Amino acid sequence: MSFPLSRSAAEIVEIARRYPQLPRADFARHTVLSQQSIHRITADLVARNLLAAHAPVAEGRGKPSPGVSLNGAGAHATAISINTGNVIVATVDFCGANLVTTRLDVDPNDPAAVLEESHAAAARQRAAHDLDDDRFAGVGVSMHGFRLSRDGAFMTPPPLSQWVDLPVSPMFKPVFGPHVFAENNATLGAIAESWVGHGVTTPTFGYLSFNHGFGGGIIHNGNPIFGANGNAGEISTIYSQDVVERRPRLAGLIQALQTHGADIQDISQLDDAVRRDLPGLQDWLKDVMPQLDLIVRGLTAILDPEKIVFGGEAPRVLQKKLLERCAPRRPDRFGRTAPAPLLVPSLVKGDPALLGAAIQVFRRRILAKPA
Repeated sequence: MSFPLSRSAAEIVEIARRYPQLPRADFARHTVLSQQSIHRITADLVARNLLAAHAPVAEGRGKPSPGVSLNGAGAHATAISINTGNVIVATVDFCGANLVTTRLDVDPNDPAAVLEESHAAAARQRAAHDLDDDRFAGVGVSMHGFRLSRDGAFMTPPPLSQWVDLPVSPMFKPVFGPHVFAENNATLGAIAESWVGHGVTTPTFGYLSFNHGFGGGIIHNGNPIFGANGNAGEISTIYSQDVVERRPRLAGLIQALQTHGADIQDISQLDDAVRRDLPGLQDWLKDVMPQLDLIVRGLTAILDPEKIVFGGEAPRVLQKKLLERCAPRRPDRFGRTAPAPLLVPSLVKGDPALLGAAIQVFRRRILAKPA
């Protein structure tokens, strides 16, 4: 398979992704390409199995036009999510569907072991599904922390301290091949939301990623913003030293629950803890809300998004509790409600950074999108 696609072919793929089964005749509403070019490019993409053709649907007069949509079998990618409590490897198809997911029995803070075990797991996954090597687009790696360099070195949180300063992409390439793309987990969560969540209907939104730490991502007109140093959306940097530990990070919630006697060791236990309203939860919510409100106001003022999505590893029940407590937008001087983005829980199921890591491979490798 010849990757990347031409700019025109990539544009057609993007239209097909955003408007599933759109009749080919209607593609012209979303591009300056001529109908003749659209017909030629879609036919080529169908022949290459990157798009799937659907039976024509008659609407009004004239010959009905066939519809096209992404073909999941057209490409696949390996996604590796390195979290503070686990490492997950998945094989994801071109439609964003997880074909298979493996949780590794490995210490996330052991880079050499993570590299070895993730490569073995990815090979087993591809073999089990008999996937075509020619349609393998590459590997996406999700890492916690902010970038120290453009080659993929990160300042990781303490549970992943052995990854600090390691150039992740160059480290993985000798094992996985040349097409490895490492990115911050919050940005990848926003990318996943853009492809299969709120971004399907909302091209501009802010994304809040509640993980061991607290980060974010920005999607503008359907594309992620990375910034000059790759750290756009590193929202925790806005806090002064006296309040930074009171930002809405899940590590802080775990500590609050432990202080009140709960046997909570990692993020995977928080769903049950929040549902049971264990002692310490309400105190934590009260303590972090001023810092969360500050971020919501900042994103509203700077980005003016249609929505702000609450995501990351926070369980859905916790996302909703945080949403309910956000301060309303200040009224204008006439007492009217000022325009404000909708605050919504994420629509992405599972680990959003894992899915985003695979989608980033498709964006970079197939659609030739810039980092």
